[in-house]
Amino acid sequence: MVNHEDVGVNPGAQVVEVEHPDVARVKRAHSNAVEAALPFLAIGLIYTQTMPNLTFARVLFAVFVVVRLLHSLFYVNAKQPFRTASFAVGAVSIVIMLVQVIRYAVASV
Repeated sequence: MVNHEDVGVNPGAQVVEVEHPDVARVKRAHSNAVEAALPFLAIGLIYTQTMPNLTFARVLFAVFVVVRLLHSLFYVNAKQPFRTASFAVGAVSIVIMLVQVIRYAVASV
């Protein structure tokens, strides 16, 4: 898609208002990955401050990263139900971290 202001600079360029469906799908996959990364980074940072079991924390972080990479691949290639399953596993890993943070906070009071 060429922007309106680019038409004057690029001879022969046209403004196309509709993106190719594959481009739109990749954009949605990227947006979804960014939206999932923010809660993971925030909760993961807080989780690391609770002095978790190092092996368990590594497993949680690795699981999240791997399933989110798989989710992006499944999203781009339109593979259901694998996309939903990978999303769910990633969400569960964040919830586990969140529960551990809450347990730590309650125990500290």
